Amino acid sequence: MRFSRRKAEYVIGAATQVAGGHLRLERLPTATGAARALLALRGCGLWTAQYVLMRGLGFGDCVPVGDAGLTLALQRTFHLPERPDAAATVRLMAPFAPHRSLATFHLWTSLKGVPA
Repeated sequence: MRFSRRKAEYVIGAATQVAGGHLRLERLPTATGAARALLALRGCGLWTAQYVLMRGLGFGDCVPVGDAGLTLALQRTFHLPERPDAAATVRLMAPFAPHRSLATFHLWTSLKGVPA
């Protein structure tokens, strides 16, 4: 899969936690609790945690802050002179709560067929 050695270590470490029953995200009823558990994993940052919550666990109000596609889509949608930083991304996505995951998917979809 062309992971760097370090990224492969992170993925194997997370998989080991899941396989060993130490990380049971499906038993965590809130996105906050699940995010906390993910962020405790070595190599898991905010983007990864939000992406897993959104795509893997189906939480409806997540924003993968720092995602290049999301920032490009926000820039184009809101006619911004430059891509928004993390704080601006959070601010621009706030009106879409509690459906920010869905908004993220729509924003990503808006980029299909459009050169970066």
